[in-house]
Amino acid sequence: MSNAVYRSLLRLYPRAFRLEYSDDLVQVFADLCADQGPLRAWSRTGTDLLVTVPRYRLESLMNPRRANIGIAAITGAVALAGLLTLATGAYAGGLLLALALALAVAERTQLAAALRPGSADRRHQLFRTGGALAALSLATLVVGMVDLGGEATWPMGRVLAYNVIFWCAGVASLVCLFIGTRSPRTAA
Repeated sequence: MSNAVYRSLLRLYPRAFRLEYSDDLVQVFADLCADQGPLRAWSRTGTDLLVTVPRYRLESLMNPRRANIGIAAITGAVALAGLLTLATGAYAGGLLLALALALAVAERTQLAAALRPGSADRRHQLFRTGGALAALSLATLVVGMVDLGGEATWPMGRVLAYNVIFWCAGVASLVCLFIGTRSPRTAA
């Protein structure tokens, strides 16, 4: 009975850990029960479960692949919300698009890079991202001037949206280009 309860408690570990180690852990638990009795075995393994389950869960959450997927999903959701908000006529959606842009740039920062392994083309990737953001900034300026140029008075919502996107993309572009020039030419 103790083995079945212990085996069910092993479900608290991440799936990959369970697949690799659950049979061994159950065998060690059974040996402990046979050698030292169930009370002592539960005392040792209960403490082990309390200490190691949170650690392995945290490790599984912080792997680079999962972190990148999470950042991309959040960025996409914020961008979609911004587009939908703009489509309904509320120009505050521009702020959401600027936030999505900031998240996309932040994903390229050193914090995000620390979560994933280094790559040889990081410098080129920063330059490409910086160039794309500079193009977005200039396109926003041109579209804004064409859109607002024919009107006698400029609607503040659209002016704010164009300005937020223009400045966020421009600053983010400069940050990417600066970090790209400061990055080593080869992977460290």
